[in-house]
Amino acid sequence: MRVDLYPRTVLQRRYGTDYVFMKLLDLLPVLVARRRLIGAFSIISVASACGFLLVATPAYESNILIQVEDATNSAKGPLSEAVSLFDVKTQASAEVEILRSRSVISLAADRTLAYVDIRQLGSFHPGVRLAAYLSVKGAVGSAESQPLALQEFTVPVHLEGTRFRLRVTKGGGYQLTHAEIPGVAQGVVGKALTVSSAGGEVRLLIDKLEAVPGQEFELVRHSRLDTIERLQAALKIAERGRQSGVIEVVLRDTDRHRLVAVLNEIGRQYVRENVERKTEQARKMVTFLDAQLPSLKRQLEESESLYTTYRRRGGTVSVDEEAKLALARSAELQSNLVETQQKQREFAALGAQHPSMIALGEQIRAWEREIAALRTRSQVLPSIQRDMQRLERDIKVNNDLYTQVRNNAMQLELLQEGMNGRVRLVDTGYLPERPVSPKPGLILPLALLLGTGIGILFALLSAAFSQSVRSRQELQEKGLDVIGTVPSRAPLAKNRLDADRPPHLSLDPQLLEAFRALKPAVQFVMSKAANNVLLLTTPNEDRAMPGLAAHLATALAANGSRVLLVDADFQHKPLAQFFAVEQAPGLAQCRPDAGCIQDFIHHNVLPNLDLLPTGEGVSGDSVTDVMFPGCLGPAAAMYDLIVVNAAPILRAPETLTLARGASAVMLVLRENGTDLRDLDETLQRMAHAGVAVTSIILQKPASASARGGR
Repeated sequence: MRVDLYPRTVLQRRYGTDYVFMKLLDLLPVLVARRRLIGAFSIISVASACGFLLVATPAYESNILIQVEDATNSAKGPLSEAVSLFDVKTQASAEVEILRSRSVISLAADRTLAYVDIRQLGSFHPGVRLAAYLSVKGAVGSAESQPLALQEFTVPVHLEGTRFRLRVTKGGGYQLTHAEIPGVAQGVVGKALTVSSAGGEVRLLIDKLEAVPGQEFELVRHSRLDTIERLQAALKIAERGRQSGVIEVVLRDTDRHRLVAVLNEIGRQYVRENVERKTEQARKMVTFLDAQLPSLKRQLEESESLYTTYRRRGGTVSVDEEAKLALARSAELQSNLVETQQKQREFAALGAQHPSMIALGEQIRAWEREIAALRTRSQVLPSIQRDMQRLERDIKVNNDLYTQVRNNAMQLELLQEGMNGRVRLVDTGYLPERPVSPKPGLILPLALLLGTGIGILFALLSAAFSQSVRSRQELQEKGLDVIGTVPSRAPLAKNRLDADRPPHLSLDPQLLEAFRALKPAVQFVMSKAANNVLLLTTPNEDRAMPGLAAHLATALAANGSRVLLVDADFQHKPLAQFFAVEQAPGLAQCRPDAGCIQDFIHHNVLPNLDLLPTGEGVSGDSVTDVMFPGCLGPAAAMYDLIVVNAAPILRAPETLTLARGASAVMLVLRENGTDLRDLDETLQRMAHAGVAVTSIILQKPASASARGGR
């Protein structure tokens, strides 16, 4: 009668509704089992990072500092009144935008030829560590200087972004080649070279060339507008501290010489633009005042003429003291009013709501009110005195106004000659010695973390989609009896006994201790068995299996128990090699009716442990149902326990034949190693052969086993 020992397969149970996700603690054996995969990803990631560091072009960084002086500190001295006309305080954000403006950047790009890339051919600069050591003085120029400096390089629009090759020749000459330039163009340092092409002229003027004949360079002319926009985007401009008036400009570039040149030129162009803006304001003011002087002089002359004519006609009139004081005050107020109105016209560009314009408007209204009050008081004077007072006042006002405007014009002319802006370049750009990127100290650890993380992710995904045995609980949930766990070990061939060493020293102490802990469970299983034959096997190939059988037999042989270890793996025959004994004669030469099994047993290979090797000349196909019981029957009475190391069931069908002669069959499975489909197939074959699985021994990674198994 066939008994269904395993009604639902492991795969069906695993992915059914009762599936329980692995706990976090269960992930450790998964990671340990796939440590090689994780290590491979880590190594690949670090190797890729090293390759990137070797081929990446180093980037350098430099900065300049610009101070924007406060308007209250810049207007001191004999010309302070004139200077104050131009000292309109601006916000730092406005200065930042001026620094980033196209008017400043374009001039800097033109003067430094920032849109031209120069690369020396035949030189390899592998990254950060070696970049500082690969500049050969005399051949490619000193590390502190540029071997090739251009003064002009213009190409047609359709050739922008293409590569030109320059080859150094003797006598300060060079050759310029390009696919669209007919032949080879010959040039000399210091003289402009003009070459015709299909779309226009190519013009090159070299200012300096420090290289040996035969050295080659690659020139690339980029779009001017694209370069300006790239510089605008790459510039990092910010005020240092709050309202400090100090602006820092930072730039990165792969060419450190070009980097310094561009930064310094940006600073110079910004300062120059500020000075020119002030100078232009002064020039416009001088022009305006010069235009006012003729009319003011004419007004003064007319007022003097009227006064003289009036005195001739009316004679000399004495003006009392009160009238003189009123006249002086009226003239002063009139001069102040005209001067304030003039300033109001000058600052009209600021807008009516500007604080300066509002203050000037209030001042004008105050002067007008006081002048009106004086005029009211002067109405009580006699008419002759009143006319004389008016004429004298006009002369004084026109004279003061003309004198003041002329003095201001002279001051502005002097100021225009020595005009200084409100900004100055505090720190110029420095030539950086070390690149700022890439950074090996940052990239390599990140690459290691990234590779390890990806490896762990792949390991977990592999475990999630794998069809391998995961844990002891999973097997127990499927109705299989797991009597214990043991640590995984290396294949037996790597742990064979040494003839010069005692046999017990070649055994794995950790594995031996694990089997000693299982000894009571094994003895309990065998106490209910029909005979004392225990067969160990696996579903599929496991090179560590013979070693497990040897350690189990050794553990069972302790404390005086007599144990016979039988090697029934007719293909590999591993145990004779492990114990360093003769392979034949052995189990293959044993016949049920011969009664000579004692002649084939190697006694005391270890204390209380005997070994029956496989022998020679018989394959697994020759094993019959009567062979195994007939051969081991006489030996069963002489030993407390017989442990049989059998070949994998799926590879060697004869193992099922041997299993029918054993009273206990134990399957050895490997956590995260034994495929569930192989386990299902093994259990089905055993059920068809009428063999039941007595119990399971689970191999776990050493770290998981050290935690006590689960």
